[in-house]
Amino acid sequence: MPIIEDTHKTVFKSLDEGHYTKPDITFSRPGSTQSPKAWHDAGTVVELKHRLDIFDEEGRIIDSDEAIKALVQLAKSARSLLMASNACYVYIVSAFRHGTACIFRFDHAAFWATTAFDWTTETTIFPTFFFRLYNPADDGDRMDGDDDTISIPTRTDKVKMFDALCTHHFYDELYQSVDEATKNSLWIKAVRFSDVDGERIPEIVRAFTIGSILSSSDGLFSRATHVYRVILEEDVHLEKPPIYALKDVWRQACRRPEVDFYDTIAKHCIEKDVKMDGMARCYGSVDLSVSNGALTPTWDPTRHRTRLTGKGSSFQRCHTRSLLTPVGKPLKFFTSTKPMVQALHHTVLHHEIAFQAGVLHRDISDGNVLFEETAADADPKGFLVDWDYAEFTPEGLKNFESWFPERKDEQDQYKNLDKSLKDITGTLPFMAIQILKNDGVSHQPHHDLESIYWLLVWMILRHTKHTHSDGQLACSNLFDPTGITTKQGWSALPTPLDTKSQLFRLAQGLRRAVLLQNLAPRIEDDPFDDSPGPVFITYEAFRRVFEAALAEEWPTNDAALPFKVPSAYPTNSQSQAGSLVKEVVLR
Repeated sequence: MPIIEDTHKTVFKSLDEGHYTKPDITFSRPGSTQSPKAWHDAGTVVELKHRLDIFDEEGRIIDSDEAIKALVQLAKSARSLLMASNACYVYIVSAFRHGTACIFRFDHAAFWATTAFDWTTETTIFPTFFFRLYNPADDGDRMDGDDDTISIPTRTDKVKMFDALCTHHFYDELYQSVDEATKNSLWIKAVRFSDVDGERIPEIVRAFTIGSILSSSDGLFSRATHVYRVILEEDVHLEKPPIYALKDVWRQACRRPEVDFYDTIAKHCIEKDVKMDGMARCYGSVDLSVSNGALTPTWDPTRHRTRLTGKGSSFQRCHTRSLLTPVGKPLKFFTSTKPMVQALHHTVLHHEIAFQAGVLHRDISDGNVLFEETAADADPKGFLVDWDYAEFTPEGLKNFESWFPERKDEQDQYKNLDKSLKDITGTLPFMAIQILKNDGVSHQPHHDLESIYWLLVWMILRHTKHTHSDGQLACSNLFDPTGITTKQGWSALPTPLDTKSQLFRLAQGLRRAVLLQNLAPRIEDDPFDDSPGPVFITYEAFRRVFEAALAEEWPTNDAALPFKVPSAYPTNSQSQAGSLVKEVVLR
C-alpha cells in the first residue's frame, strides 16, 4: 500500500527552473517505505479545491481565472509526475469542498476528466480507482501508466555495467565510484540494427543509463524528449563496449520518423563517398507503439501511443527510441570561444552534407549543436543532432524512396511535402527573420544558415563579455518573441564586442550576410527601384567567413560565462530569458 501524506506545506523541488509546487495530498510510489517529499517519490497527488468550477455542465472548461488557475495547477502536477516517473500517462485527483471530485488522466497529447461524482455517497469509486492504479492487471510492481519497458537495475547489475564502462579511459576518470555513475540508473529497452547478409535486422537490447540524464524536456503536451548516456548489456563482453546516446521521444504521428533522415544521410555518404567524420549517426530506432513491425514487442504497444479521440495524426503521439552516436555535451560549456566557433563551423559542414542528401534540418538551436563528450578540450568536435523537425527536399524524397523501397508504403500517412516545407518550424529565438514573418515561404538552407548566426549571437550575449548597453538583459530583449523588428535592427548594427577580437570579426562577417539576406525584395515593375534585393546566404559564403576567422590566433582564456536569469524577470514569468527556448510548430 502507498504512503499517503499531507504535503500542502511541503515544497517539492522543481524538476526545472521556476515551477516549485506544493501538492495538497501525495501518494508514494509502490514499495516505498518513506513519506513522499519530492516528485520522484510521488505516485499520484490529490489537489483540494473550494469549488467545482473547472468545467461547465457540458464538460467544457469554464472561461474564468479561477478555473484556469486550478487547471494549470493540475497540469503542473501531471507534468512533474510524467517527468519524474518516465510514465506513459499519469492520474491526478481533484477533490472539492462539498464532497465532489474528478479524476484526470494526462499523457503527452491531452487530458481526460471524469464527470464530477460525490465520493461521500458513491463510496466505491475511490477504493476501486486506487486499487486499480496500484495493482494493474499486467504489472506486479508498477502503477497503471508506468512505462513497461523500463526497470530498476540490481546492485549486481550496476557493478557489472560499471566495470564495462571503465574500459573507457574517459569514463573511468569521470566517475570515481559505482554509486556516482549508477545512482539513478535504469534499464531501458531499445532496438539496435544489425546487418545479416546485407539485410538490416532489428534486435531488442537492454540499455543501462549512466550518470545524470543528458537532456530532459519540461513540456507536458510535447515531444517530452529525454536523452540518456547508455551502455548495452549485450556489449559487456567486448573489450571496449560502445557508448550511445539513447533518445526517448513522443513523436507527432504526422511527422516522419527521425531514423528516415539519419538513414538517408548515411546512404548518401556511402553512395557519394563522403566522410561522415564527427556526424551524428543512428544505430537503431523503434516505435514502441507499433505491434506489427519487423520484431515482436515484449511490451504493450497500446500504452505507447496517445489516445486523443476524434483528432488526426497531427495531434497523436507515438513513443519512439533511438540509439545515437556520439554522446554530446551542451555548446554553452565551451572552454574558450574558438572551440564554440569550431562547433558552429562543423554544423555548417554537416548541414551541407545533409542538404546534399536531400534533408533540411529546420531546427538549429542551442540544444541541437553539441560538443562530442569524449573529445579533448584541445580538439573539440561539434556536431548537429535532433532531426525530429527535419523534412526531405523533393530530391531527397526521391532518394529515400529509391534507397528504402520497403518503407514507401509508410509515407502515405505523412502530409504533403510542399505544405510541410512551408510549416513554421523551429526554436523561436533562432528562427530566420523571413520564417518569423510567416510569408508562406518554403523552408530553405539559407534559413538554417541564418539560424546558425542567431545561435552565435545567443552564445555571445549569454556566455561572453560583450559590451551591449542592456547588459544581462541583452539576450532577452533581442530574442523577445513579441516581434521581429529587434532582430532586423540588430543585423544593421555592429556586434557589441571588442572590435579587435577574432570573435567580433567572425560575427561581423556573418552579420553582413544576414543583413543582405533580409533586404526588401525589389519591386520589379518600379523603374525607380534600383535596390539589389535580398542576397541569400550560401554554404560557400559562410564557410569562407568561418575558415578565415579560424585561421587566426584565438585567446585560450575566454571560457563560457555562466548565465543567470536577470532579476528584472520574475521567476515564473513566461517572458524570462530562460523560458524563451520553446519549440514552435505552427500550421
